[in-house]
Amino acid sequence: MLSPDSQVRPLDETLARLDELVESFETDPDPIVQGRALELLQCVDAVHRVGLTRLASYLDELGGTARERAVADPAIRVLLELYDLLPSEGPSRHVGFVPLGEVKLVAARQRGPGP
Repeated sequence: MLSPDSQVRPLDETLARLDELVESFETDPDPIVQGRALELLQCVDAVHRVGLTRLASYLDELGGTARERAVADPAIRVLLELYDLLPSEGPSRHVGFVPLGEVKLVAARQRGPGP
């Protein structure tokens, strides 16, 4: 965890760490931990989706350079991509992203002793 005095991590490092954390919660053997983690992600998604959808709409209304500049910023672009708020430009860079509505937790199978 970063201290308040430290510098912000680069975006690619932060996204990689986020993936690691989500995977660790998805594979946690405790279904209560899995459920709470999923609920947390759904709540964050709901808050972000509303604001980002409105922001994208405002950028669309402004058009021109305002929208282009926003989309050119990697931190803004990744958010717009994750929430499917970019105009169609071909395949997304984030091919592995799965919308939260499509995420289903499956209990990990317990492996018995090996052969």
